[in-house]
Amino acid sequence: MSEVPAVMDGSTWSAPCSDGGRGEQTMGTFAAFMLAGLLTATPQSDQASTRFVDAVPLLRQSAAGIQATLGPPVRTQAVPPGDFQLPMGGYSRLYQRHDATIDVDFANEHSTTVRVSFLNSLVAPKTYKAALEAVGLRTDSPPDLETRSFHEWQSLDGYVVQIVAAPGADHIEIVVLSVGSTP
Repeated sequence: MSEVPAVMDGSTWSAPCSDGGRGEQTMGTFAAFMLAGLLTATPQSDQASTRFVDAVPLLRQSAAGIQATLGPPVRTQAVPPGDFQLPMGGYSRLYQRHDATIDVDFANEHSTTVRVSFLNSLVAPKTYKAALEAVGLRTDSPPDLETRSFHEWQSLDGYVVQIVAAPGADHIEIVVLSVGSTP
């Protein structure tokens, strides 16, 4: 019996081939490589494939602390006093990460709100539970307010959490995590 070497994901694989007819050798090699491809392409855990960002550590942080985690912002914008989310004013920074944007509001030089917007509906969370997991939150607490396209927790580990589904409710669009009550 001979072996046919191939390289996939930087590893050399060898598929055993019988010395039979050409069709048998080709199909045996093809089947071995299909199996190897499935094994190397299968995620090792659901969490690794669904986690976009750990949102809780981003709250109550300085802009420099968040930049150390997310990299430089793609936009910084001043927010004048009187804004409904930042009544005393402050600034907002927008970060790009994977298939999401992360908009962070700052008041008194510390972050108060983190909004994660999922840009690609194909990889966006499909359920409210998956959305909580995507931002590093626990999933064992029922929401205080629940509709088909919106869920809200007034105190999930001490934070206000709001999740908004897409208009067709086929995926999650936005997760908002705040340190205080929302207006």
